[in-house]
Amino acid sequence: MYLISRRFLKTICEKNPITDSVGQICRPAGSVTDASLNDGRLFTWNHEAGRFVSYTSKRVAFPNLRARDSNDLSDALQAALEKIKNTPELNTLYIPAGVYLWSGLKIHNWNGDANNGGKPLFVYTDENALMINRQKECREAIEPAIYIAYSSYITISGRGIHDGQGCLSFSTDRKDAKNTPHQGGVVIKKSNNITFNDTYMRDSQQWNWETHDVVDINLNNIKGLSPYNHGWIDGLNLSSGKNITVNGSITLGNDDAFATGHYNPSNEFPRRTYTENQSINLTNTDANPAEIRNTFAAAGVYNKDRLNWSNSDTENIRISNAIGWTRLAHCIRAGINTKSNNPETDTCGRLLKGFYFDNYHAIVGRNGSGDIRFVNYNSSTSWPLYEKIEIKNCSFWKPGNKWALIQTMVDNNQMIQNFVMKNIYFVKPIAHPSSTFSGIMNLKVKGLYIGGQRMPKCEL
Repeated sequence: MYLISRRFLKTICEKNPITDSVGQICRPAGSVTDASLNDGRLFTWNHEAGRFVSYTSKRVAFPNLRARDSNDLSDALQAALEKIKNTPELNTLYIPAGVYLWSGLKIHNWNGDANNGGKPLFVYTDENALMINRQKECREAIEPAIYIAYSSYITISGRGIHDGQGCLSFSTDRKDAKNTPHQGGVVIKKSNNITFNDTYMRDSQQWNWETHDVVDINLNNIKGLSPYNHGWIDGLNLSSGKNITVNGSITLGNDDAFATGHYNPSNEFPRRTYTENQSINLTNTDANPAEIRNTFAAAGVYNKDRLNWSNSDTENIRISNAIGWTRLAHCIRAGINTKSNNPETDTCGRLLKGFYFDNYHAIVGRNGSGDIRFVNYNSSTSWPLYEKIEIKNCSFWKPGNKWALIQTMVDNNQMIQNFVMKNIYFVKPIAHPSSTFSGIMNLKVKGLYIGGQRMPKCEL
């Protein structure tokens, strides 16, 4: 049975009007203890009291908050989900035609397992529904267009548009990895049995579509279109997870068209602030300017789980009938950050196995090599344990001469077990094509075309 959200949301808003007032204290002064440098050492940061500032203010940083727009439906959405959870005959949130302003479609801690005391949740958006992300409450807040975490058995369908307001957020708050957590467009984290059908997300704050420590995910006919030139807009970044199937996707961004093995992408905040300014006093934190103390305190509030977004092995990733455009970077990239979270040890041990691409196409504009890379990108000498990789019936348009960099250490314990490339087309002529294959036990290349010409001598 459906919960017709417009009427319900209106009632909730009337009963609970937004009363944020510019200049009013929004949070008291206090202290936050956090392992700020990701090495287990705890630091306590005293921060100032925060005040509400106008909704249109720029560079709003912790502890301040933007005063919410009177039409903000963020709280009403959570009330609607709670109503569904507590009403036996309800199981669907229906979002009809209209314009909605909120902090994103946020669904956390939803137990949809009917065998474990829960019930599945269905969300349906009318094709004339436009869901717009508000200006974030502050720079450090994590407010993707869609954010599913610690949840199970959720199906989201319908062709409504989820607008992440990424360009506006980037230009107004000037966010960066050193002063804000990882953001996103559609973020699925620590969840299982999640399905998306026909979902359209545009203008992501960072990666268009991403997964972290998930199991049994189906993404069908999805879109992630973020044409603006702001940072780190991957198309599909299936950072980690098991049994993830993408069947039909269109993405547009300015970083990797597809990436995987980028574990815990939020781990630079606030460590990078210290790396770039080691005059910060860690012995007497009160000796630091208020801006520094506030920044480190904010990380303890908004980014405390930064080393636990993804810790499990990654396996059985299947991409089919997909196309991605990007301004730079790579067509396929795997293994950028798989090192153990403990900076004192040089270990990896994570297993990356079972990547299957069929009828996948990527177009890379400039600057980046635009190639296919399965590598280890950090300074670790320990590599992820790759297993089977299969790329077939795929095409790539790329600017660089190197068309593949498949490289691991020549160590029987760290070699790629099986790598298959079949019917692969590099559309643009490459004057001096080159590739690197090393550390592979069983390699097969068949049906390789560069600039319309078959390369039989490159086939193995």
